[in-house]
Amino acid sequence: MPDEFERGGTELTDYFQVAGVFVIYDENRSCVAVEFTSPAVVSWQGKRLFPAPLGEVLNLMRKQDEELEEDESGFTSHKNGVGCYTEDIEALKEPAETIICFRAGYYDEVA
Repeated sequence: MPDEFERGGTELTDYFQVAGVFVIYDENRSCVAVEFTSPAVVSWQGKRLFPAPLGEVLNLMRKQDEELEEDESGFTSHKNGVGCYTEDIEALKEPAETIICFRAGYYDEVA
């Protein structure tokens, strides 16, 4: 059974701790994003995103999205609906803390 909570005070979220999966819903209880953390394993287009060294994931995403948004805490690919969060963007040999897969417009809705 998942733990249910309101993420950020507004997003209804189920957390499946054993799997390392957060399922995020909109106000209609439609899934808008799925976020993964340890011990989850995430692959995209045949390439492992999590757990994988952040540098490898960044290189893959840079090749896939010329408009990739990067900052000190990770990246977001609106084109591909994929992002990551990390506390240390310089730790390129370590995996990100989380990988998120989201529907088109997700960040517009939560902004």
